[in-house]
Amino acid sequence: MFRTVAGVHDPELFALTERTLREAVAIIRRVTEERGWTSTFHEFPEFSDPFRSGFPHIIASQSEVPKYTDVIGVRRGRFSPLGYDDIPTFADLFEYASANERLSAYLGLKAGVEPAHGLDFARITVAQIFFGLLEHLLHLHGFDFTTAQLLERYVEVENGLFEDRLPIEIVVPVALTPFEFDGSIDIGDNLAIERMADDWQLARMPASQTGAGAAANSAVISAATHAFVFRGWTMPNGSAHVDRTDRLAWYPQERIDSAFAALRIATGVRTGYAQLSIRPVGWALRWKAHLPPTGGGALVRRYPPAFDDWGWLQDPPPPITDEQARKAGELEALLAAAPSKLQLGARRYLGAGLREVEEDAAIDLCIGLEATLGDESPTEITHKLALRTAAVLGAEGDDPATVFGDVRAMYRHRSAIVHGTAPEKTRLIRREDGAEIVVSELASDYLRRTIRALLRNPDWRTPSSIDNRLLLRPIRITTDDPQP
Repeated sequence: MFRTVAGVHDPELFALTERTLREAVAIIRRVTEERGWTSTFHEFPEFSDPFRSGFPHIIASQSEVPKYTDVIGVRRGRFSPLGYDDIPTFADLFEYASANERLSAYLGLKAGVEPAHGLDFARITVAQIFFGLLEHLLHLHGFDFTTAQLLERYVEVENGLFEDRLPIEIVVPVALTPFEFDGSIDIGDNLAIERMADDWQLARMPASQTGAGAAANSAVISAATHAFVFRGWTMPNGSAHVDRTDRLAWYPQERIDSAFAALRIATGVRTGYAQLSIRPVGWALRWKAHLPPTGGGALVRRYPPAFDDWGWLQDPPPPITDEQARKAGELEALLAAAPSKLQLGARRYLGAGLREVEEDAAIDLCIGLEATLGDESPTEITHKLALRTAAVLGAEGDDPATVFGDVRAMYRHRSAIVHGTAPEKTRLIRREDGAEIVVSELASDYLRRTIRALLRNPDWRTPSSIDNRLLLRPIRITTDDPQP
């Protein structure tokens, strides 16, 4: 059960922690003030001038942010004026942690490695937790922090050490996409879009771009002002040394992609994400100086390839309004309850926007249209899809004859791609006025609006209902004001 500042799980551990940190503070203060010894973070995130597009530009550089606890190393040496043995109470804290069944197992203090190096590893593990807490306190409150200030942060550490499952929020920045609103808007069940605070912006930035998945462009990672926040999740907490959070598969990817698909369907804005971050709720095990705690994260390329081509310097699309954000939330809820074929259409629509090759995107979009409007009969697929798309978008205000011809042109292009018969000749649709439209761009627009129409009109979600309700009876659309 989670604890707050009103109480602690283990009073003896808290007492040992306070004695150790107080003793360490006195030593750090003496070394830094009397000897003039200083150390700084090797790399620390900071805001540079915004990109020309207006998006934030966060860099990691050699900083002047002090790293007080660098004074203390495993033992005295060239880079550490003091060792753990210079803080007698640290030995008591380490002994207590080693004897505690949960802490010893969680921190791997008796892992059975070679004794000398194993002891150093175990002491470093304990020091990282508790001296990491001290580092954070020194940045927040200085050398003279109070017991109440210590207790407020200590309880978060204790929760992180003792709980089997940890509550989290999954924060997914929306890359290169402006929003019109500040603050946070709840748009669905445990789902919000929020403007990321400056301190979280800095805290989320990775120390490096390495990971099990494909690393993302650092400029794309940085260039985000808002994020989807998925609340109500928990993560297993069996070991301090087992971390799978750098893998995309660890996250609820289907829910995350559904939210991005809904945002794209609602707005038509091409967007995506380069990072997934874990924000601890009521617990903490690692901080960087004064910044809020993080619980890990992953870097991915789930955004349009054009973003990598200096997309952060290009003019951004119009900002998304709070009304559009709420509509995206409504569509996300409808999509979660929609038939699997409609969900497949949405996945293909989202996936097409991530393709590097235009022809691959065109294939994805045609598959999405087939999933959304197709039936089990293999005959006359192109004709039926053209009719149904024309019927649905005609009910939305498009000219049915134009839509019908466009969809047939899309499938001619698809056939040329699949059979390798000069697809470049079918890539464009030419209008009577001489205008040319790229097939894949038009297919994306048609699929997006078709999915949106079917989500909003459940009665249209089966091919037979479209045939019966839309094709087999006249569609009358009026924009006239009603007569009294």
